[in-house]
Amino acid sequence: MHLPRPEQAPRGAAPAQPLRSTIAAVRRRPPRGHWRIAASDGRRLSEAAGWLAVTAGAVHTALAPVLRRDVWSQHPPARLWNSVTLEPSADELPRAEAFWLSVGSFGLPLHLLGWQILASVRSGQPVPASTGWGLLAWGAVATTLLPKSPAWTFPVIGGLIIAGNRSARGAGDPPLG
Repeated sequence: MHLPRPEQAPRGAAPAQPLRSTIAAVRRRPPRGHWRIAASDGRRLSEAAGWLAVTAGAVHTALAPVLRRDVWSQHPPARLWNSVTLEPSADELPRAEAFWLSVGSFGLPLHLLGWQILASVRSGQPVPASTGWGLLAWGAVATTLLPKSPAWTFPVIGGLIIAGNRSARGAGDPPLG
């Protein structure tokens, strides 16, 4: 029995698409409605990561100066310029600690990263998986060195970004980073 080539249409039939383009189109097309569910799950996970980063950064930035208000209250505003050193003496140590816990901490950058993640999710732009992996690795080191700290939020945020990225990718969407 002789079968016609895929490029050749049987007599009287409309010409068929080339087989390669048909296969490529089928590979690109996920099952109907499936991509929406998975993409929205990935979006929700990334959005949760963004809100966690915004909240953790805001709480840290707002709470740290309150916890060290005794140190900041002893510091006259006229002497702010160059008042913290990288090599503090014993009497400068409380001020250096207060600086690194509040103004010099990662609270504000974490807060800003959260807003960036939310802006990316809302505009439909992917949050790169590399961002999640970086936060996960950084958080693993930080929580290993200091387990009783808010650094546990970094691996959680990173894990949510990675999971959101994989969820969207598993739905047939292109890789997100």
